Amino acid sequence: MILRILIAMLPLFPMYVQADGDRRDCSALAYTGATMHGVIADQLTRVPQRDVCISLSNGKSVHTSWDGRYTINDTIFTTASITKRGFLTRHLRRDEFTDTLFLLPASRTIAEVTVWGHRRNHAELFTPMSKTDSELAAIGGNLGFNALGLIALIVDKLKLIPDLEKKKRIKEAKKRFVIENY
Repeated sequence: MILRILIAMLPLFPMYVQADGDRRDCSALAYTGATMHGVIADQLTRVPQRDVCISLSNGKSVHTSWDGRYTINDTIFTTASITKRGFLTRHLRRDEFTDTLFLLPASRTIAEVTVWGHRRNHAELFTPMSKTDSELAAIGGNLGFNALGLIALIVDKLKLIPDLEKKKRIKEAKKRFVIENY
């Protein structure tokens, strides 16, 4: 019930403000009769923004001029949405309007960045997968912690178990060298 009374009295508010000039609110909102004036600017750079759309709850909309100024002639509305591409949408009640409204720029993120550096050998730009990587890819990638695989890797890197095949190849190469040079 109270809400209906307030909505019914809302059209009378601009006339009250106009008639009682000495008792105006100290806010920076400029009333001229039934008009509201102001500027819309970027919050970070403080630069006035042109072509900002102010959509009023009564279905009307207003755009800012080249210097970021707006004029709302029909002040019979309850809320307004202020939108511009590249900025976050701002929703305001009628009493929240001031002489300068600021819009916050929308943040932008990049999904993927590829950096290409200078490389002397372009033939090895894309190296083929190692045997281990191809085997892991074939079975579905990482299946969790593999203690035996870690031990085998440590043994291989530290050369704890001698490579018998390598020793055989070296011995065969020495025999061929001796026979060929005899």
